[in-house]
Parts: sequence; structure tokens; C-alpha cells
Amino acid sequence: MEQALRVVEDHVEKVSWALVGQDWRRLEQLLPPLLMAVDAFSLTVDTNLDATLHVAACCQVIHAQPNIVNLVVIGVLGLLLCSLAAVASLVMSRSKILSTPDVCMEMLVDKLKLLDYEREKPYRRAINRQYFAQPDTGVNLAQQFFYFTSLAAWLLGLSGVDIPAPKEYLEVDEEEAYMQAGANELAAAVALAEDKQMLQSKAISTAWPDSRVVLEKLSSELDASLDKLTSRERFLNEQFERLMAQYRAARVQLTVVQLTEMKGIMDEHSTNIADATPVAAAIAMLSDDDDDL
Repeated sequence: MEQALRVVEDHVEKVSWALVGQDWRRLEQLLPPLLMAVDAFSLTVDTNLDATLHVAACCQVIHAQPNIVNLVVIGVLGLLLCSLAAVASLVMSRSKILSTPDVCMEMLVDKLKLLDYEREKPYRRAINRQYFAQPDTGVNLAQQFFYFTSLAAWLLGLSGVDIPAPKEYLEVDEEEAYMQAGANELAAAVALAEDKQMLQSKAISTAWPDSRVVLEKLSSELDASLDKLTSRERFLNEQFERLMAQYRAARVQLTVVQLTEMKGIMDEHSTNIADATPVAAAIAMLSDDDDDL
């Protein structure tokens, strides 16, 4: 029992620091281990912590709807969880109260004031900063538990759960059933989402064998097609290389022929320019004409 209690205290301290830092993602990760630890601790002692578990479940569900009000509500419910777990630890282990529950209770009061719980419910008297942090012999336990259920019902109402107000003189089991109903109503959307995921998972599991055969066949056909394309590409490259070699040889031959023709033309022009016989004949003819004149 002492070991289980130490585990609960460790988880409560981690949750408290997450709440102090307003690390909602860290709080979401810490709540499931805390629930398991509280459940294990409740099995080792003659007590019932179902109400604490229900409030913690509300914390997880409300965190799935992150808005400004619900972020404050999840903080309040988480602090209620820490405070009640600390009270259970104190009663069962007869140890001194740690400072962490006191801090949680102070933050609880501050967050309740942010929600204007005194103005929203004028008949609800203000609680002190040690109301849930430590047992008080001057307070009626039934009245304290009724205050807790009323506060939890009001917080659930802020989150959109329409449940009737709890009655003061109900039995503890009836109160727990009442809170369980509120938690279940709040968790309806999450439960439907989980059911939908399970149906999708079953559908995938059912269709996977046939789909796997089809996919494997398609993969084999694609591999064969890729091999054919690779072979065809290699063949075309080989044919293209041979044609390119022929083309390069033809270009070289054409260049040689063009150079030869151009050289012949240039030689002919240079020979005509170097031969002066026509010029001399023209000069002689002009001289004869001058003599005749």
C-alpha cells in the first residue's frame, strides 16, 4: 500500500507542476498514468475513489475541446483531482500533508474566482484555501462531498453538458452514478470517434488480405513493365550510337569534299589573276589604234 501511495504522490506532483505551468499537452500525457496509479491505490485500501476517477476522465474529455473556458475548467478539475488524491493519501497513510496540495488548492480557488463561481451561484458560499487540501473535523463530510459534486456539475455545465443539479441528501453511490452519467454524456463525442476508428480498423483488417494480393500482383506487373522499358531503352541507345557514328563519318566526309571544292575555286581565281597575257594583248591593240590615228 505504501508503494502504491508513493506512486500516486509522484504522479500528483507531476500533474501539479503541469497545471502550475499551464502545460496542457503535458497534462494530457500525465492524466492517464495518474488514473492508473489512483486505480491501483484504491485496490489496496478499503476505499472508493470512483468520483476522483470520473472527474479526471472529465479533464481528458474537456481537453479535446480546447477553448478559453474549457482550458480554465480543465485546470479546475485537474486541481480537484490532485486535492482529493492528496486527501485520500493523507487519510490512508497518516502522513503529513505535502505543500503541493496546498498550492493546488490555492490555484483552485483562484481559477474558480476567474470563472466567477460566487456570482454565478449566489447560494454557493466561498470556500477557503484549505477546503479540499486537508481534512477538517469541523466540516460535515457529506456536506463537503455535496459541495464537490455541485461544483463538478457546474463545471460540466460550463462545458456544455446539460445535467440536473445534484441533491444534497443522496447516497454516495447515487452521487457517483450521477457524476458518472455527466462524464459519460461529455465523453459521448469521444466515444463515437473511438467507435468510428474501431470500425475503420476492422474494415481495413477485413479488406487487407484481398487488397494485399492485388497490390502484390500490381507490384509484380509494374516490375516487369519497368524491366521491359529498361531493355527497350538500352536497345534504342545501342541503335542510336551506331547511327550517330555513321552520321559523324558522313559529316567528316562532307566537310572534306566542301574543302576540296573551295580549294579548287580559289586556285582557279588565283591563276586567272596571275596570268597577264590578256592585258598585254589589249595594250598592243590600243597602240595600233593610236598609230592609225
